[in-house]
Amino acid sequence: MFDAQQTLNDPARRAAFVAGLTSCGTTKKEATRILNQRAKSQAADIEREKERRYAAFPELENRARETAARAARELEAAARALRHANALFFTLKGMVSADELSLVEIGEEQAGMYAERAQDEARYFAEGRDE
Repeated sequence: MFDAQQTLNDPARRAAFVAGLTSCGTTKKEATRILNQRAKSQAADIEREKERRYAAFPELENRARETAARAARELEAAARALRHANALFFTLKGMVSADELSLVEIGEEQAGMYAERAQDEARYFAEGRDE
C-alpha cells in the first residue's frame, strides 16, 4: 500500500513521486500539495480505525467474561462428573475380587485427581470473571 507519510519523509521517494506527477503535466508545487493531502487523509483514516477499535473494547471485554463464565461452568460440571465416577469406583472396590482391585483403584485415583484439577480450574475461571 502507498504510504504518503513515508514518501514525504524519504527524499528519494518524494522526488520519484513528484517526478511521476510532473511528467503528467502537474507542477512540483501541486504534486507536493497532493502528497501532503494524501498523508493527512491516511493519518485521519488510521485515527478513525483506532477509535473504532477502542469503541469495540467493551464488547470484547464482555465476551471474554462470558467465555470465562462458561469455562467455569463447564469445568465445574466436569469436576462433578468425575466426583461421581470416583464414587462409583469406590463402590466397585468393595464388590470386586482381589485380581480386579488394582484396576478399580487406578480408576478411583485418576477420577479423584482429575476432579480436583477440574475444580481448581473452575475456581480460577470463576475468580477471574469476578474482577
